[in-house]
Amino acid sequence: MKMRGADAVAQTLKARGVEVVFGMCGHGNLAMLDALIDSGIRFISVHHEQVAVHAADAYFRVTGHPGVVLTTLGPGALNTTTALGDAALDASAVLVISGDVPSRFSGLGPYQEIDMHASADQVAISRPLTKRSYRVADPAALPYVVGRAWHEAVTGSPGPVHVHVPLDFFTAQSDYAISTPGPLFRPSLSQAAAESVMERLNTAERPVIYAGGGVVSGDASGALCEFAEVTGIPVATSMVAQGAISESHPLSIGFSGVVGTRPANSAISNADVVLAIGTRFPEMDTSSWRPAQFLDTARCDLIHIDIDPIQLGRLYKTKIAAVSDAREALLQLTRVAKECRHTARPSYLSEIQDARTAWAQEMAVTQEDDSWPAQPPHVLKMLRAALPDDAILVSGVGVRHMVGQHFPVLRPRTMLVASGFSTMGWEMGATLGAAVGAHDVPVVGVIGDGAFNSTVTALSTAVAYGVPAVWVLLNNQGYQSIAVYQDRHYGRRIGTDFERVDGTPYDIDYVSLARAYGADGERVTNFNELQIALQRGMTHGGNYLIEVPTAHRGKALASGQWDVNAIAAGDTSLLPAPLG
Repeated sequence: MKMRGADAVAQTLKARGVEVVFGMCGHGNLAMLDALIDSGIRFISVHHEQVAVHAADAYFRVTGHPGVVLTTLGPGALNTTTALGDAALDASAVLVISGDVPSRFSGLGPYQEIDMHASADQVAISRPLTKRSYRVADPAALPYVVGRAWHEAVTGSPGPVHVHVPLDFFTAQSDYAISTPGPLFRPSLSQAAAESVMERLNTAERPVIYAGGGVVSGDASGALCEFAEVTGIPVATSMVAQGAISESHPLSIGFSGVVGTRPANSAISNADVVLAIGTRFPEMDTSSWRPAQFLDTARCDLIHIDIDPIQLGRLYKTKIAAVSDAREALLQLTRVAKECRHTARPSYLSEIQDARTAWAQEMAVTQEDDSWPAQPPHVLKMLRAALPDDAILVSGVGVRHMVGQHFPVLRPRTMLVASGFSTMGWEMGATLGAAVGAHDVPVVGVIGDGAFNSTVTALSTAVAYGVPAVWVLLNNQGYQSIAVYQDRHYGRRIGTDFERVDGTPYDIDYVSLARAYGADGERVTNFNELQIALQRGMTHGGNYLIEVPTAHRGKALASGQWDVNAIAAGDTSLLPAPLG
C-alpha cells in the first residue's frame, strides 16, 4: 500500500511501541505531524524544543522506553542540542526526528539551511552530542533509518540519536516496507569471567560494589540486591544510580562524590577490591578522580564491568575488565556466588554499619534545622515523609546534592537528576516527561528559582495536557549554588543574586505566574504551612506549585573533593597527574 514517508515513519515508531512523541510544529515537519493523527501516537506540543528533549529523557528514565521528539529544521533542530548533551552524558535513550531542507535545494542556500562548511550541514551540529546523527539520503530508506536509529539508541550504553529528514521526504509517496524488531539479547558475562571475579572477591577483606547508572537503566536493581545479599558485600552508587539498591537496605552505603555520603567515600577509598558495574566514573562522583578521596588502584584491585568497552580502562587500571550488560553480569555472578564458600567479614560489616549510623546522626542535625527561610534538608525530610516509596522525585543541578544527601531513594527509577551535563532547567522538562511516563505514580519536581525561570514553559504544557505534578519551588532569590563559590574564593558577588539595578531584591510572584498558566499553588511562610501544602498538592489532581522561601546558604556536607575549588583559588598544584 502506497503511503507518505511520514506515515512510514509513524508506523515504524508504532511497531516499536511508541505511545507518545514530544515536540513542536514547524513547516519542516508538517506532514509528520499530520501522520501522527492517524497513528494513534499521542503528540505533546511544548513551547521550546529543549523542553521536549528533557521530557523525553525523563520519560526513558521512568519507563525504560526511548523518548521520542519531533522538531522542525534550523532553530527547531538546534534548540535540542543542550538537552541532547544531558541525554548523552546520562545515557538516556532519546530519538529526535527533525525536518531538514528539501533534498533538491541542498547547497543552494534555501530557507534555514546551515551551509557554512558543507551543504545541508544541520546533521553535523548534533553529531558530538549523540551516538549517531543521520541525514536520510533517500525517502525509501526512511523506515530503515528510523528503525536503525531506534536500535542505536537502545543497544550498548543507551543514548540519544538524531535523524534529519529532508522535508520533501515526509510527503514522498512509495511502497514502504515496515519492519517489526525481534527480541534483543544483551551480552552476558562468561562463566570463566564470573569465576575469576568471584575468586578475587572471596579473597578480599574490604570489598565494595560500585553501581552506576547502567544498573538502573539495565533493570538490574533486583539482580544487584540479590548478589549483594548472597555475598554480603556493601554497595555504593553514583548519584544518577541512587535507588539501584534501596538506601534503607543494610548493605547500602549511599552515593559517592564531592557531596556523597561519608560511608560510601570512605569505604571506596579504603577498599582492597572494588567491583564497578555500569559506570563511567564521572568526575563529580569520584572527587575529581582523587586517589585519597575515591579509588587508588595502586592498593585496590578494580573489577570493571560495563556494556560499553570504551569505558574499560579509560580512567582506572583494571585487574579484571569485562564487557557485559549489567543485569546479565549480576545474574551470572550470583549463580557462581551461590556455589562458592564466602569469606565472613563480621568486623568489616560492623564498621560499615557504624559508619552508616554516624552519617545518619550527622544528617539528622542538619535535617532538624527548622529555621526560616527554610534549609533544604528540612524540606527534603518532610518530602520523604509525605511521599510513598514509589513516588518519583525530579531534582536539578542547583539542589541535587542536598537531595542526594537528604532524600533516601527507596526504589529504582524514582529519583531523576541531570548528572553529567547538568543543565539548569532540566528538571522542569524532566518533571513533565516523568509525569507523562509515570501514569498513576505521584511525581514531584524539586526546582530552584533559577531553573524554574529558564524553562518555565514546561509547566504550561503540563497543564494543557492534563499531566499532573507537584512543583516544589525552592526560592533563594538567585543562583546561590554558584554564589557559595564566589563567597568562598573571592569574597564578593556578581550575577548570582536576583536584583534590580539599584541592588534591591527582584522578587517574582511565582504562584501568580503558575495560576496564569492554569495551575494552582501557594507560597508557604512556615513548615506547618508546608506540610499542609504538600498534602494539598498530592491530592490536588492537577498541577500544584508550592513556593518555599529558602536560605541563601544551603547546608550540604562535603565529604569528597572537587578540583574546581582548587582551580578557582588559583592552586593548580592540586590538579591530578594523568590517569591510567
